Amino acid sequence: MSDSPRMSPVTELLDRSFSFVTNEFASFALKLLFSAFAVVFRRDDILRPWVNLGDIHIVWKALICSHDMIQLQLRSSLREYKLTKIEQIADLMFVMGLLDRKCGKRSSEFHQQKSYRVHHDLMWDYGKMFCSLFRTFDGELVKCEQHGIACCNVCFEGSLDFIFNENNKKWNGIIVEYFQSSAEIKNAKSYELKWLPLHMMKAGLFHEAFDLLTTEEFLENQIEANGIEDGICFMISLVRSYEKMYIADSFPSKTPMITILLHINDFLFRFSSLVQLDDTFKREIGHGIILLGLELQKFSKLLKSIDIFENALNVFSTITCEESDPDIAYALKLIDSCATHNLVLVRQDSPNKLKLKVQDVLNNVQNKTNLCFELSSHPGYTIVEMECKCKFTGIVSYEGVYLGVGSKDNSLMLNYDGQMIRDATCRRTFFAALGCLAEGFPLQLISDFQFGCFIKEHEQVEKVMKCLNAARLYAIADDGSVYPKMAPHLCLGVLYFQSLILVANHSSNRAVFKYYSKLQCSKISNIDNEGKNENNDRSILSSPNADGILLELSSHPGMGIVLLNQASSVPLINGALIGGLAIGPVQHALSAKMNEKNHLMITNYNNGLAFTSGLKENLDIGKNIYISDLLGPWINEFVINDDGTISPLHAKELVFGF
Repeated sequence: MSDSPRMSPVTELLDRSFSFVTNEFASFALKLLFSAFAVVFRRDDILRPWVNLGDIHIVWKALICSHDMIQLQLRSSLREYKLTKIEQIADLMFVMGLLDRKCGKRSSEFHQQKSYRVHHDLMWDYGKMFCSLFRTFDGELVKCEQHGIACCNVCFEGSLDFIFNENNKKWNGIIVEYFQSSAEIKNAKSYELKWLPLHMMKAGLFHEAFDLLTTEEFLENQIEANGIEDGICFMISLVRSYEKMYIADSFPSKTPMITILLHINDFLFRFSSLVQLDDTFKREIGHGIILLGLELQKFSKLLKSIDIFENALNVFSTITCEESDPDIAYALKLIDSCATHNLVLVRQDSPNKLKLKVQDVLNNVQNKTNLCFELSSHPGYTIVEMECKCKFTGIVSYEGVYLGVGSKDNSLMLNYDGQMIRDATCRRTFFAALGCLAEGFPLQLISDFQFGCFIKEHEQVEKVMKCLNAARLYAIADDGSVYPKMAPHLCLGVLYFQSLILVANHSSNRAVFKYYSKLQCSKISNIDNEGKNENNDRSILSSPNADGILLELSSHPGMGIVLLNQASSVPLINGALIGGLAIGPVQHALSAKMNEKNHLMITNYNNGLAFTSGLKENLDIGKNIYISDLLGPWINEFVINDDGTISPLHAKELVFGF
């Protein structure tokens, strides 16, 4: 049934393995079941995993009992060859050299538990090839027109990937439906833990897989069956598979993997605090939490990774307070590895100036691609992607992320063409925030500009585009420093004071204000609205000359909120003033008051500026907080919380932090 006029010598040799079964229909049925075994049990981390007999029974029975397979009379073909049980089929494949077999004892039973796996990689390739050639329509095999045979690798050669993906999705869907609709299945718990999530993903049932992976019962059963560390490692492998298949299937803008990892972390940390555990078990939980943090670090979610590593540190601290303890030392090292400092523009004579370690390579290689911008000025550090996202919508639109200086373990790979510095993977470009080449402004990695339909009518287009393009052009000096071509008096530098950003309201990095109760009572009744324009996009805020409330922090003794750079006019937003904020010495701290519109207004620097978190769509963990005279579409309303933190009025799950 599967003879082909053109088969490679290796494939033909493997195909002959099935000649052991002389009945043509039974041989074809074995090929199909073997192919299904190879395809549906393949994992991204293990090509040929061991599968216990109970799980094989679920998969093969689901396929044999499906509509198409009933039409093909697989069961009757196997029965004619005296193969009436799944175990008999699996053992025959072992004898034929198709599968490996091992036997072990269950702890609760005396009979041996058998497990099987594909014999070698070539046999797995054969299983994949057969899946790529097997086609049915309405329960009948599809035969090629030229040769009149099924599974023809000449006529079907151009459709191999399509057929494989179609069968892979269909077979896994049949298996999941069979498992969920069958009232009594032996070994159901084992299959559910090891294979059900993966088969859901392969069937395209991503919402169902997500729901299963985030149920506490599933997590508890994983830990009970595999232990903490092995259970978490297996969960991470499932989540990686989810990420890979979900992105390939739906091209999402946001990965669900992060949500699942954070859910597992919350479960473990909550479990460690609610249950009395011995020290060995606590260490396992701590190690499992660290594995989650390391996985999250790969997504440049450094703030969330710090929170997870601090959870692990807290678990280890319930065992011992000695910093020399290997687990505590490791957790502290991981926390330090996530520490990042903003990449900003500084003066050429600044002590915070950055110099690249690879300047010799850059000066001598024409096609400068896949470069790690490791720093000679800061050994062991490089330019990294920060967690904070940026998005701008207006005359032009773009989105991206902020850049920082961090551990070389999190390094970006970059290309440089003598004009622009781009991300090697997705072609995003280095860009001075808001197109402003001024001291203290942060660097971003942004997408290409998108222009609105009204662009040709805008009076400031030429001026704005000149600024935007200038903010993307950089040169690398002989000393390894990187500077804007249109502002050579500046260069890339590092900000050692942490920028003021939004963090989760439970984060250990939140800012707690010393005089928060005075801020709560400081509402000002008079606002001068004369600066508003017709569209209400811009309003000069005014505040009385009376002293404001010092923005000193109780969470960071001796520190307060300071101005990062002089507020600068930004052409991209109609010349509005924008200034950055950071944590710094309290003697340089700003003072502020709340007005009746919940604007947090600066009183000791350039009266008329207020706190803002920018556009509403940017409101997320890691978002920078600025001072500005721009209202309109920007978020300017804040609330002083009873615990001394400050939140956006309509996002109280977020607070000021670092």
